Amino acid sequence: MRVLGEIIAAAAVTLSITSCADIQSFQAKPRNLCLGDAVSVTWDATGNVVLAATPHLPNEGHKSPSGSEQFNPTLDTRFTLIVNSLFSSKTAEADVAVIPPALEFGGLATCSFSDHSIIVSVSLTDSQVAPTLKVQSVTNMNRRQVEITKGNIQATVSAGESVSEFANQQVTGVWRLSFPLLNNETCDEALQSITSRLTFKIAFSCGE
Repeated sequence: MRVLGEIIAAAAVTLSITSCADIQSFQAKPRNLCLGDAVSVTWDATGNVVLAATPHLPNEGHKSPSGSEQFNPTLDTRFTLIVNSLFSSKTAEADVAVIPPALEFGGLATCSFSDHSIIVSVSLTDSQVAPTLKVQSVTNMNRRQVEITKGNIQATVSAGESVSEFANQQVTGVWRLSFPLLNNETCDEALQSITSRLTFKIAFSCGE
């Protein structure tokens, strides 16, 4: 009877161990992707696995305990791994952001009498762009040549021109755009030439 009891106890321990849901790993990469790029979702779990996406994507549903799947989201997406077993369940989440290829930023410009120039400072925060997002190129969207500055990097950019001096820099931070007044040009005339705004477009380097 003692031996039988030990066998039953051991079987109960084994059943308990093998019937507990567990998630060893779950990730979606890249976390920031450009529209049209694919994201790879990988997982390793113990139990009955269901992979879900919000908003919904093709190929969701029941999966093997470990695996990898590629998706092409067109919107910011949350992937959820749901693992169920006889005695427990676990979930894990991974978010990805779908970034448009480029976005335009800017603001109302002011005239600096001391610098004899038109200036605007644009502060891009985490609430506007992902903190891990990097710059691919910057385009001057104005009808005049401007000097663009971020940190210790400066670039003089002609109207409509794109430059790569800021490549691989973080998008977040303070961007400064300026241009000098022409000879005999008043502040009002300079501001009127840009409709009182200075703007620039950042093309993003995705896949971070």
